[in-house]
Amino acid sequence: LEMMKKNKEIIKENKALMGKSKALIFLLSIVFLLSGCTQKVPKDDLTKGLLSSGGKTLEMLVVVPKDVYIGALRDTIGDNFEKACPNLPQKEPLFDVVQVDPEAYYSSTILQQHRNVIILDYKKTNPNNILGQVDKRYYPQAVFKISANNMDSLISILSRYAYTIRRQFYENEYKRIYVAMKKQENVKLNPQIQKFFGFRLMFSDEYYL
Repeated sequence: LEMMKKNKEIIKENKALMGKSKALIFLLSIVFLLSGCTQKVPKDDLTKGLLSSGGKTLEMLVVVPKDVYIGALRDTIGDNFEKACPNLPQKEPLFDVVQVDPEAYYSSTILQQHRNVIILDYKKTNPNNILGQVDKRYYPQAVFKISANNMDSLISILSRYAYTIRRQFYENEYKRIYVAMKKQENVKLNPQIQKFFGFRLMFSDEYYL
């Protein structure tokens, strides 16, 4: 294989990549390139009927009033979503967290289109303390909503399910990168790789055999 261009970023499709470390983007891309050798995105996950989601790479929205997003709640978000990503040469947070007021979120189509969202619904009148997922309207997208009537329960639920939420958000990034790679896929090269080397691997149109 010869490269027609120097190896820059694997993903060029979205300028939002510029807002995040190239190291993180490279790792995400490699993981999905390799996973694409052995599996395909299920038909249920295709974008039929859904518009594309938005947001910068590895960015998440926390929809909560500013006067609630303080103290222990703010620390819990930081401990679970903003700690340093391991095994990188420079410090990078797991996610870039953006706090958004509920009024702004629900009145903005652009914000509701975001790929990774946590809604913290904290009201003393809430009947239950529960975590749920809002039906996705865009692809890929995950919107988690935690409803609680006391701060201790809100923090407890958030801490308990932080790992699950992180995994879903990362899966969204993988899916987005996969779609971007498919748009640049060298469809003529891949069958040749299968024929000569006995395995499948997605290559962009920057490569030839």
